[in-house]
Amino acid sequence: MTPAERESFARREFKLFRIASPEVDAAVARMEAVRTSFLLTRGLPQNPLFVMAPTQAGKSTIVKLWKETVDANEPPLPRGLRILHITCSANSSIRSLALDTLIGMGELAPPRETIEDAARRKSRTRIGDGDLRGIDTWVMYMALRACGLAGVEVVVLDELHHMVMSDKADFTRYSIAESLKKIAIEGSVGLIGVGTERFASILQAEWRSWRAGTASTGSICRARVATGRCFSS
Repeated sequence: MTPAERESFARREFKLFRIASPEVDAAVARMEAVRTSFLLTRGLPQNPLFVMAPTQAGKSTIVKLWKETVDANEPPLPRGLRILHITCSANSSIRSLALDTLIGMGELAPPRETIEDAARRKSRTRIGDGDLRGIDTWVMYMALRACGLAGVEVVVLDELHHMVMSDKADFTRYSIAESLKKIAIEGSVGLIGVGTERFASILQAEWRSWRAGTASTGSICRARVATGRCFSS
């Protein structure tokens, strides 16, 4: 048995031990709706989804389950990714998150230097590009846009609460919100953010500054695996 066959066998066997959960299925369905909507409306304003739950509730596990399900049910792509899952560390910055996104794209990613040079030029001119400010904000935006150009359908930014609750979180919150806003309005790629409940309240405060004035609105999915609830607002 080849390594690939062993992995496939292990995945099939593992599924037999999974306990069915309507709440988890509902969260997975919400994530898949983001992907389906993007495929039908690529290039039009998108509705980002934010999955919120307490620490250790199983948020990342839900994302992995959804990604695994999509990969199993869809024909393999000749190259590229349908779903790009990026996890923020406690020490992540807006630029490191952007660069992790490029690394996650693998061979599909444009050179880091190309992204940073373009971001530097944009941050100086800002001609016709709304309120984006700062090189790092542009690097984040361009990394997400590169995902869409490479054929990625949905980018999942996991553990985002690390990005907005640090000592230097004020500008980071702005950078995250504005980068996601611009990508959502352009319809470059589907977006899912994952974090804690605290992150939900912080992000919603940032979201109000542009939500009412655009066709794209972010929605919240609170997927509480541990307590068995999943609902949206």
